[in-house]
Amino acid sequence: MVRKLNNGSYLVCQSGKHLVREYSPTGKIVFKVKVGNIAFSAIRLDNGNTLSRPPRCHQ
Repeated sequence: MVRKLNNGSYLVCQSGKHLVREYSPTGKIVFKVKVGNIAFSAIRLDNGNTLSRPPRCHQ
């Protein structure tokens, strides 16, 4: 999943690598975090923190 942030950057989930990265409008990586599960969805909170969650498993 990719989200465009208010600053023009993009928050990108890279599931296979278990990473969430922020790319500037010029393509430079400005933030990167490795997550414990699959990086499925991420949002940037108003306080500047980044929240990521794995996909839901339906049974």
